[in-house]
Amino acid sequence: MPPKFVRFFVCSAQAVTYSELWKFKPWGKRTGMTQSAMRKWQCILCAFAYDEVVGLPEENIAPGTRWEDVPADWSCPDCGAVKGDFDPIEA
Repeated sequence: MPPKFVRFFVCSAQAVTYSELWKFKPWGKRTGMTQSAMRKWQCILCAFAYDEVVGLPEENIAPGTRWEDVPADWSCPDCGAVKGDFDPIEA
């Protein structure tokens, strides 16, 4: 990380430092979230669960693939439900 005295100009000539910019990132220290938080998604029709950590190698979806990056035309391997029929679940 560059020294804190390095400044950037943002909108209306307001100067901010790297540390000030960091707190505005959605995964920053302020929110307590991590950039690598993986989720699970469950089919509302058959209860099949997609785990982002595991992926679906048999469907050519690599481990670590986020739900947003799963192809829009993908369907549930158990019942054929579309991607919109999945809800996030608590891990």
